[in-house]
Amino acid sequence: MTTLLLPKFAIALRGAMDGTNAAFGGWRIIPSVLSEIVISTIMAPVLLGFQSRAVFQILFGMDGGWPATERDAKAVPLKTAFSASWWIVLTALAALAFMAYAGPAFLPWLLPVAGPALLAPLVIWASARGGDRPVSTWLFSTANERAPSPIIVEANGILASWRATEPVLTTSLAEVAVHA
Repeated sequence: MTTLLLPKFAIALRGAMDGTNAAFGGWRIIPSVLSEIVISTIMAPVLLGFQSRAVFQILFGMDGGWPATERDAKAVPLKTAFSASWWIVLTALAALAFMAYAGPAFLPWLLPVAGPALLAPLVIWASARGGDRPVSTWLFSTANERAPSPIIVEANGILASWRATEPVLTTSLAEVAVHA
């Protein structure tokens, strides 16, 4: 655990003390680091499940590809999250049942992995809520994000106006001309 956490804390502390992290909020970076550790700890078992499945699919000659991403989706519905991760929940339940039978004294050591895996649909749903607004205006943000430059503000305005317009629909292929 030390090899995973100590470098993150050391870099954040050094950057906050020597001014390197001034662009990221100085000492305000510490809550972001702590939050990242908690979030990545919760998400790790779910990602482990998906990556392990991909490895087994490749080893057994199956298609290990990902389905197409919905680029404009603002969030992942809970139903979709459950249909994608139900097998992770069952695997966690099986591991907990086996450990409760074979070695109940070791059950607490399995809970940090099995707990988030049991909640995989909720973890996916909560972490993929999408939207244009961040969860926090200062957590995981930089000074440039909190006070963007004028060119970024203008670009965001143009993008918003493009998204607000209705798409042009044609009624038949005869209306589409091909130019060489």
